[in-house]
Amino acid sequence: MKTLSSRLLFFLLFSVSLMAKEATLSGQAMYIDTLPLPKDAKFEVFLEDISLMDAPSVLLGETVLSPAGQIPIHFSIDFDDDNIKLGNRYAVRARITQNDKLLYITDTVNPVFSTYADKDLKLIMKRVYKLPESKVMEGMYKYMADAALFKECTTGKYFPVAFEADNQALEEAYLKEVNASGEFLKVEIKGKIVKRPKMDGVGEEETLLVERFIRTHGKKSCEEQHVNVPIINNYWKLLTLHGKKVEVLKGQREAHILLKKGLNAVGTLKVVSSCNVFKGTYKIDAMNIKLEVEPLEREPKVCNNSECEENFLAALKNVHYWSIKGEHLKLMDERDNILAEFKAIFF
Repeated sequence: MKTLSSRLLFFLLFSVSLMAKEATLSGQAMYIDTLPLPKDAKFEVFLEDISLMDAPSVLLGETVLSPAGQIPIHFSIDFDDDNIKLGNRYAVRARITQNDKLLYITDTVNPVFSTYADKDLKLIMKRVYKLPESKVMEGMYKYMADAALFKECTTGKYFPVAFEADNQALEEAYLKEVNASGEFLKVEIKGKIVKRPKMDGVGEEETLLVERFIRTHGKKSCEEQHVNVPIINNYWKLLTLHGKKVEVLKGQREAHILLKKGLNAVGTLKVVSSCNVFKGTYKIDAMNIKLEVEPLEREPKVCNNSECEENFLAALKNVHYWSIKGEHLKLMDERDNILAEFKAIFF
């Protein structure tokens, strides 16, 4: 009887010990954009001990949701309660990725176990990579031997076509109209350029994702359209700052920028204001851009339009994204607010 009682007591103590170790932290993650997440996006959230300032954080628990779904993303993290020590600092961070490319991340410390906010934890994530934008495109489409090709009329670029979304409707319309002749057919679609694994070889390539087939235009060719000029090696005249037209005062030079050397790498930047000339660097990754303007080595010139110069330099410092349509360049901040607009000038 004594042995049975001892075993029962041991079992109860063991069960209580196990229950004491199991704990869960719950909350939701969101971001302020209106863009939906890709269907293959992955959400990851981590609970970490961040007590040591000069050492890596210690992972105490994590949760992965794949696919992530849409915001707000509700999550819970299981962890061992015995690992939570009085006096230590703990925080939760989260990120969203697509094919290992970072889309959103928490950029502030989110402390836990210090307030009652742990019961309703809310994580606000910040976008770090610009999602591809959908747009209506006209181009020449051809389907052949389980492969499709699209030539965009505006740029003249060729793209393989992804066999997903509304591509089947496009394929059916093509086969019906060309009657297996293998000719190009002019089509109109709504879609975007995304990264997909190469059909042959390793790595990824730019691919057209047809989100909606609109119509065909027969066996016509692309009308001659103005091609977007490249961002590098062009003289970009400043037109507006924060939506206000920039005036060139009499006797002063026009403000402009010039980006030289490689794309998708660090290159040299020249910034000319109405008063001074600045040097710097730039780095472009897809639609992301970072501009670094170096301080002048000598005393800056003072002119009647010095306020415009200050606003110009401040705008360049906050640039995150860029876009070009024809001969016009827009530089935007992290929330897609247009900071400055330029026009390509050819001499």
